[in-house]
Amino acid sequence: MLEFALALQIYMVMIFALIFGGIRIFQNEHYTTMAKFLARRAIVRGKDSDKLSPWGPSLTQGYLGDGSEIGNLMALKFNGGDPTSIFYRLEWPDNGNDASRGDRVRVSISSIPWSTSTVPVTSPEESGSWTISASVTYKIVH
Repeated sequence: MLEFALALQIYMVMIFALIFGGIRIFQNEHYTTMAKFLARRAIVRGKDSDKLSPWGPSLTQGYLGDGSEIGNLMALKFNGGDPTSIFYRLEWPDNGNDASRGDRVRVSISSIPWSTSTVPVTSPEESGSWTISASVTYKIVH
């Protein structure tokens, strides 16, 4: 009976570790997918975009479903149009959105809000091992 009690605890720890690890991997992949989706939208919204209004080069940030064009686009694509506490940030590291110069756009998605710096805002309640973020940088094409 003692062997069973020890083996059961080890088995349960392994099962829960696999479950939580799988959830974390899924969340990381989902945040990366969101960042890539928004970056693909941003690279065709450069200075020479004729049919769509240009985005940038000023810093743009918000959350999914915040009422802005980008927030609503992301909420409709990934959350059925409902607001959620997933935050986005668009930056133009070359200080422009001109495709002919090879300017780039960096898109970051995070589970915690962004401050005015490049680091997400953290507080003792929000910081920890379960904060998730993803970032991609693409070259502007239009």
